[in-house]
Amino acid sequence: MKTIYRAAHHGNNHLEWESENTLRIENWSEYSDETMTLNIDDEIYDGRGWACKSLRMKDQYVRCLSPEK
Repeated sequence: MKTIYRAAHHGNNHLEWESENTLRIENWSEYSDETMTLNIDDEIYDGRGWACKSLRMKDQYVRCLSPEK
């Protein structure tokens, strides 16, 4: 088991498998949208950006995504 998505709850949530390895995660409100489509084998989304900066975690994923600031 592993975490592939971490973000604050924005009110409207929906999960949908697009393929065997691709998961679409909807997480949005009228003020914020952290909707993401991820390849669960090698991508992670961290709404705080901590996983992408972590020396321990950064080598576990091909792509580590976080919101642009």
